Amino acid sequence: MFRPWFYFLLLSLFAQSALSLPPVIKIGGLFDSSPIDAVNEKVFMKAIERVNDEELLGETKLVGLTMRVPELMSFQVERSVCELIKKGCIAIFGPRSAMTTPIVESVGDTKEIPHIQTRWDHATPRGSCSVNLYPDANVLAHALVDVVRSAGWKHFTIVYYDNDGLFRVKKLLEMYNNKGHTIIVRKLSDDGNFRPTLRRIKQQKQTFILIDVPTDILHEVLKQAQQIGLMSSEQNFIINNLDMHTVDLEPFMYSGTNISGIRMVNTTSPNLLKAFDGFEDATPDTIALETVLIYDGVFLLAQSLLNIPMEPEPVNVRERRADEKDEEEAKEDKGGEGEPAPDGEKSDASPAEETSSGDEEPPTCENDIAWPHGYTIINDIKLNTLPRGLSGPIRFDHQGFRTSFQLELTRLTEEGIQGIAKWSPKERIKFYNEGPTGDFSNTTFRIVIALTPPYGMEKESAARLTGNDRYEGYAVDLIHELSLLCKFNYTLEVQADSKGGSWDNKTQRWNGMIGKVLYGEADLAITDLTITRDRESVVDFTMPFMNLGISILYKKPKKMPPSMFSFLSPFSEGVWIYVIAAYIGVSVLFFLMARISPYEWTNPYPCIEEPEELENQFSFSNSFWFTIGSLMQQGSEIAPIAVSTRMMAGIWWFFTLIMVSSYTANLAAFLTVETHQSPFSDVEELEKQTTIKYGAKSDGSTQNFFMTSTNEVYQRMWAYMSTHYAEVMPDSNEAGVNRVNDNDDYAFLMESTSIEYEIERKCNLTQVGGLLDSKGYGIAMRKNQWFRDKLNYYVLTLQERGKLEALKNKWWKEKGAGTCHAEESGDGDTEGLTLANVGGVFVVLVLGIFFSIFVAFIEMFYNLWSTAHKKKVSFKKEFLEEWSFISRCHGSTKRVRRYDQDSASSGGEEESSPAKRGGGKKESAGGKSTASRANLQMIETGDLLALTPRSKTASRNNVHQIGENGASRNNINLAGREPFPEPKRNGLPGMEPRTLSRNNINLGMEPRTLSRNNIHVGMEPKGGSRNDVHMIGFEPIVTEAPSGGREKKKKRRAARNSTETDI
Repeated sequence: MFRPWFYFLLLSLFAQSALSLPPVIKIGGLFDSSPIDAVNEKVFMKAIERVNDEELLGETKLVGLTMRVPELMSFQVERSVCELIKKGCIAIFGPRSAMTTPIVESVGDTKEIPHIQTRWDHATPRGSCSVNLYPDANVLAHALVDVVRSAGWKHFTIVYYDNDGLFRVKKLLEMYNNKGHTIIVRKLSDDGNFRPTLRRIKQQKQTFILIDVPTDILHEVLKQAQQIGLMSSEQNFIINNLDMHTVDLEPFMYSGTNISGIRMVNTTSPNLLKAFDGFEDATPDTIALETVLIYDGVFLLAQSLLNIPMEPEPVNVRERRADEKDEEEAKEDKGGEGEPAPDGEKSDASPAEETSSGDEEPPTCENDIAWPHGYTIINDIKLNTLPRGLSGPIRFDHQGFRTSFQLELTRLTEEGIQGIAKWSPKERIKFYNEGPTGDFSNTTFRIVIALTPPYGMEKESAARLTGNDRYEGYAVDLIHELSLLCKFNYTLEVQADSKGGSWDNKTQRWNGMIGKVLYGEADLAITDLTITRDRESVVDFTMPFMNLGISILYKKPKKMPPSMFSFLSPFSEGVWIYVIAAYIGVSVLFFLMARISPYEWTNPYPCIEEPEELENQFSFSNSFWFTIGSLMQQGSEIAPIAVSTRMMAGIWWFFTLIMVSSYTANLAAFLTVETHQSPFSDVEELEKQTTIKYGAKSDGSTQNFFMTSTNEVYQRMWAYMSTHYAEVMPDSNEAGVNRVNDNDDYAFLMESTSIEYEIERKCNLTQVGGLLDSKGYGIAMRKNQWFRDKLNYYVLTLQERGKLEALKNKWWKEKGAGTCHAEESGDGDTEGLTLANVGGVFVVLVLGIFFSIFVAFIEMFYNLWSTAHKKKVSFKKEFLEEWSFISRCHGSTKRVRRYDQDSASSGGEEESSPAKRGGGKKESAGGKSTASRANLQMIETGDLLALTPRSKTASRNNVHQIGENGASRNNINLAGREPFPEPKRNGLPGMEPRTLSRNNINLGMEPRTLSRNNIHVGMEPKGGSRNDVHMIGFEPIVTEAPSGGREKKKKRRAARNSTETDI
């Protein structure tokens, strides 16, 4: 360890040296016209500017002078070096060319001007006044041997391109123990066609290949190797090029080939990122090693200048001599001494003379004078060390070769180039997964957190807390659990602005927690830190410990008043339309099928054996009434008769059963669920409306999501948020939540986990819509840290043990939550049943209808065939007549077709009754046709009363009453009934005489019901006009009165025994 007196001595030397430096020190640079040297020149000037800005030399300023020189013109290079020395440059950087470098080195040795090189050079010995920041070729060969041996290669092929590559290959072969090993060396052609050489390697089935080619053709070599099939999962490549990180290797990331290499520049180093922050011409992923070494060289030179005593007031020797000569001439002319130059007047002295002292003549290429401080600076550079250069620790041997540096062994993965080991001349190769001591022992991490509930909060306590005990939260508990598993120590630091971190275009730097980790101010960062593509490009994350997405936080919508037509809600509009269509369709089909089926045509008067008309109960209106009665669960008096109509009725009843049950069940759900009215339901509706403002956390991952999204909706939302940035973009999530809570016209976009936390505690807030994306929270660290895999492993362990879920329940559900559950229990969204829910019952209904129609046609055809076969008529004729009647769809009655006339005429003959006196016969005035089937013959009197039938229904109802001498039995035949026994006088058997009116015969009915159905016979002869017959369904016909005394006497007798007949 350094002792306190050493620091005091170093500070004293620094103060003394800073005071002895001149105000301006010039250094020169020689660069060619290549693109890489154009970048090198800009970095050279940027490094000088950085030295001046940081005031490493106190009040002394560095000035850079550059010159462009051709690569192969040695004479012009020499003149350029001499010109720089003449202008007062105390050190020369460059050039890159191996042809012209010896010239600059020679001039530098002669004039003792330090020459600082940054190119690979195998030449030995080196000039006495030169140093090269590029690693020594022999030491690099040792590193390459260790890399090959660590890979376990015993037989491999070496591919090189030029003489420099051949020299490196030669060194490798000299140092590699090739006993028992087979090593094949192949040179690539100069014409750019490398396929023949690569094809021979493939034909020899070589799987281990070491490539040493310049950076500018490395990509082409790998591309042609891929084209011929040399890059597969069987091949293994080691690339011996320290600038491999600058080559685009993305086309080969997914080939499955194991591609390894070594690099000297750690592209994720905080110092490197800070040095080239805002530099437009080079990024950490594209900057070459030589460029980095130029930057380190300027700082190394500046450090050495602090130890060199120089005259504080540089003397311009030539100008002073010229001034003295002019003054002497003036004295001679004027005869007196000249006046001194006024104060503040600047001389036109050359830079070389400004850095000389006393009366010494400055060194130029025209004289033999050397700069007296050159070797002092070179020796100081060789003896001292720059411990933290961009290229690692810098130390030289006594010959000016860089022997102290650090390399990194890398491997190409699907995520890019990843470091897997480090190499140094002292420790040799050591893989990262081994760790310093194999674990986290004696490791202390600086962990930055943000005070964002519930991830990080200040602990409330009456006692005074210190250290890590001051904080609590989900992230704090997670770090504590990891420390118990990994056995590391940690110190918590708070991010003042609680920002996760984003790229700041103004400062050209990363801000927030990412910036602290990136620039080495913290080792880890944990909070609600979202893993994004931009952040992963500069830092590494552990596997996500919590998955989430962006959603919308808004106030709970207000309850809607019930709708007047809310009873329609259980079914969607489509289902209602289908139900109405099914009702109409089934009703019409009932009407048609009843006309098709012969079994639905029935006799309306069952007492009539041979009806002339049939009636169908399924009229058009009755069909609709039958189906609506079933649908309303009320039924009707109509009952189907045919199998087909009964089958369709059963299918319809099944349909109504399912639909009514579904409606009832869903209606109950609608009555118990409260409906809320929200101004928007998702992000699309939020973007379209104009009354509600919306925003996200400023400089957060949610803002970055909208800013970089290619979705048109999200782009329009970002255009709105960026236009009203100060108005809608709060500085923290807490401010955004408070604004939503206090206003009805603002929505806040934030992570879903944070929304869950807030709505558990603020009951008037809710989450609207789903997730806009899917992402996770992780622990951030610098790139390629050795402990990354270990932290991933233990995070996964906590997840498998359920510890992460337990921590979330603790901070989301238990700590101050649970107050909103009772209020939210009655809330919900219920949707009406759609066709997707009840479509099956419609399918069953349609199938049942089709089958019923099929059965109806079977019934019709069977009946037609049976009739045609029985009546010996044409089936076709029967079918056409039946179909003609059906197709008219008119009326609910159908006339019965007759096929013979044998029995129809017998009952229509007119009958007469023989007279007992006079042998005369009286015929009805009505003739045969009107009274042929309804005759009343009174044999005793000789009177004939003929009753004309009103309708055909009584055509076969006859009353025959025969006198004593006319027949042995008195019969009454009514409508096919059996004859009654012989009646007694003034009565009818089976009935008491007292029930009959005086002159009536009542047949099976009470007298009062037959008051108007009387046959009055035998009234006074003078009143023959009053002898009428009143019968139900008959018109009375008055017959001619018989002549003669007998007839009168007969009438008087009949009057006493009048007969009433109800037919």
